Amino acid sequence: MRRTPALVSSAVLVTLVATALVGCSASSDGCQPAIAPGDASVLVSATGAVGGSTVPTVSVPTPLTTTEPERSVLVKGDGAVASDGMTVDFDAVLFDGATGSQITETFSSDGSLFGTAGGNGALYTALQCARVGDRLSITTPLRDSGLGGLDQYTDDQLAQTVVMVVDIVGVYLGKADGANQLPQDGMPTVVTAVDGTPGLAAGLVSPPAESRSSVIKAGGGAEVAEGDAVVMHVSRWTWASATGDVNQTFTSWGLSPRLQLVSTDAPDVTDDSGATALSSDLVDVLVGSTVGSQLLVVSVPDEGDAQVYVIDVLGIVSDEE
Repeated sequence: MRRTPALVSSAVLVTLVATALVGCSASSDGCQPAIAPGDASVLVSATGAVGGSTVPTVSVPTPLTTTEPERSVLVKGDGAVASDGMTVDFDAVLFDGATGSQITETFSSDGSLFGTAGGNGALYTALQCARVGDRLSITTPLRDSGLGGLDQYTDDQLAQTVVMVVDIVGVYLGKADGANQLPQDGMPTVVTAVDGTPGLAAGLVSPPAESRSSVIKAGGGAEVAEGDAVVMHVSRWTWASATGDVNQTFTSWGLSPRLQLVSTDAPDVTDDSGATALSSDLVDVLVGSTVGSQLLVVSVPDEGDAQVYVIDVLGIVSDEE
């Protein structure tokens, strides 16, 4: 499997890009891209297999400039379509439009780079309506790119053009979409925003004496097996036994989904350092769950406060990806 849970975060990519830059027609399924092709994006070409581990050979005529984001499809795929809000697994190689020099790439990494289709910035807006197997050419001023760490640059630097060639590797849910289930007595109450971000209220009850779990939304997708690599959103709270108060200590919402091996030998989904493994409580709940589900887990240790997890199961990465 090309993808592994050694997650490459979008923050790594955007930091490299920002530092280096210093010195539309509807598709066949009716999805309408938010960014149209333009005079700059159509001039970019690329060869090489789509979705592989080898960086494509890209031709960027220089100097290449644009005053607004542009998006062209260099290779048309035939896989799943990324509608607005869905999670997209992609690889990218980035160039300086002025010189044509490569800035950074993710193709040679073992990790996964996830973005939200239709998200803020040209890179993520351009993912909307992309298909698995597509190769996109995106040209944009740096200020509109969606890349991070830009507040330290001058107006002239932010006006520079960045060229991105993006291969679409996978498309997954953006949030749990399963059927709502009845809440269980004694468990925290989970509420979700329109975009799927969960919140928690547990102050009216004390934590249970033993670990418990429940299904908030029951998905209708594929079933998770032990050892699967699962794309998920996760949030974690500490639930104080003395007061019943909850305090959020981690969330992937607002960042990007996580790719996690469902195994007690794998890095913890909530630990970016990879120093710990999934608890048996989490593995037991994830195994047998279905894509599209939202899961609530209260993990009660022998000592200390309970930990509460809300997990959205967004997809399972296949061996072919």
